[in-house]
Amino acid sequence: MTASTILTRRTLIIFCTALAGMLVLASLRPAARAQAPLASDPPEATRAMTEPDAPAPLASDAPATTQATTEPDADATVEVVRGTIDLRLELSAVFTPVDPFEARVRPRAYEGDLEIIRAVAAGVPVVKGDVLVEFEAKDARRQLAQAGTAEQLAQANLAKAQADVEQGARADALALKIAEDGVRYAEGDLTWWDDIDTKIVLGSADVNEQMTAFQVDSSAEELEQLKKMYKSEDLTNETADIVLKRATRTLELYRSMQSVDKLQLKKLRDLNVGRMREQVARALDASKQSLDQVEVQLAQQGAARKAALDEAKVVLDVASEKVTDLKADLELFTVRSGVDGVVVYGSFKDEAWQPMTDAQLKPGEKINAGDVLMTIFAPTKMHALAMVSEAVKTRLDVGTRARLMPTLMPGQQYDAIVASVATIGEAKGETGQSFDVVMTLSPVDGRIAPGYTADVVIDGGRVDNVLIVPKSALRTGRVWVRDAEENDQARDVVVGQSDDEHVEIKSGLVEGDVVLKEAKK
Repeated sequence: MTASTILTRRTLIIFCTALAGMLVLASLRPAARAQAPLASDPPEATRAMTEPDAPAPLASDAPATTQATTEPDADATVEVVRGTIDLRLELSAVFTPVDPFEARVRPRAYEGDLEIIRAVAAGVPVVKGDVLVEFEAKDARRQLAQAGTAEQLAQANLAKAQADVEQGARADALALKIAEDGVRYAEGDLTWWDDIDTKIVLGSADVNEQMTAFQVDSSAEELEQLKKMYKSEDLTNETADIVLKRATRTLELYRSMQSVDKLQLKKLRDLNVGRMREQVARALDASKQSLDQVEVQLAQQGAARKAALDEAKVVLDVASEKVTDLKADLELFTVRSGVDGVVVYGSFKDEAWQPMTDAQLKPGEKINAGDVLMTIFAPTKMHALAMVSEAVKTRLDVGTRARLMPTLMPGQQYDAIVASVATIGEAKGETGQSFDVVMTLSPVDGRIAPGYTADVVIDGGRVDNVLIVPKSALRTGRVWVRDAEENDQARDVVVGQSDDEHVEIKSGLVEGDVVLKEAKK
């Protein structure tokens, strides 16, 4: 019979026995062995220790004495007797490999099927570095090429974003300089207006008005001279009339112009000069507002360019990381053994062996990323893993010695030592928490595979001739004692050892006391 066939059959046995072991694990507790009652003991005491427990009557937590209102139930009580607390522990365990190597693929970036090309057969011995599984990698290489193209594009986008930042900074500086010059020029215009331009405008209008007045005076003088001249000279009436009429009209025209100039000068002084200054001042305000808008716009544009640059850097980092991850993923498509040992298909998970069939690892089959395909372990290097309740956990210490018997190999026995006891337990339904206990073993039979079950015995000794009560009779360091008048009274006690069914009472009770089997709440 080949090693592969043996391991296949073992896998089926392991799977069944592991499930059975998990179901009975929580129920395996050492039994308390009470001493037989003395001949003088009343038969009620013997019956109370042997008959099934009856439900306890309801009661309050207060340590008060209450009068029973119904007929007392003898099955609800038990007499305090002397007995034995047996601290022997009997557990179920499974074999787990020491420092196994699990063959699996956990790609970082590759997305797609993991198609098997070839896989080493189960039961084959391998050494560190041997190829265990090969996968088809063409899709991974195509994804790597695509990622490389994306990385190049990201590099180009980053270069453009960097150039945009540099060019934008220069353009922003020029736009800001133009806006600042506009404010400076407008401020200069207002200063010039207040200091010079007002005087020029008003002075020019005043000069025009004065010139018109001069023309009026000159024309009037000229008309007077013409009149005198025509009186002294012997000229025809027609000529005199023409010359005098022309001079008269010229004088009237200049006088009209003088009136208009005076009105224009008044309007200029009273109205137009103020309005013209307001226009210059508004131009300054507009330049300042334009400068503010330019500054806000430039800040926004600069922030946008920086954000685009940062985003381009992130995109490049992501693209480069994907290229790096895909290159690393390609290495995973050939899985090599990390240890020397024997190949078995499957993995040890959740305190049970999870098998992987030969058909699942045939060429062309596809597996899920992260699945453990096979485990490589040294055949004789095993640990034992047991799961215990809270009560049992408190009775185990690192270094506790035990005896371990493989279920499928009667007659074989190994010495075991508790190596670790879990601090945090796992919820196991209504049975409370379960705690992992790992035990080291001497080299075991090479035929034992991970997941094989075993019985574990830990001789914790025994405590003889001590007062005992059922664990159910105790609650928060207190039991309820029933007196001769059938009244129940709470009594504080000091407890000692416990075997998960009975508790040693060191003080607070005496032999012969009658207590409720079920403590009151």
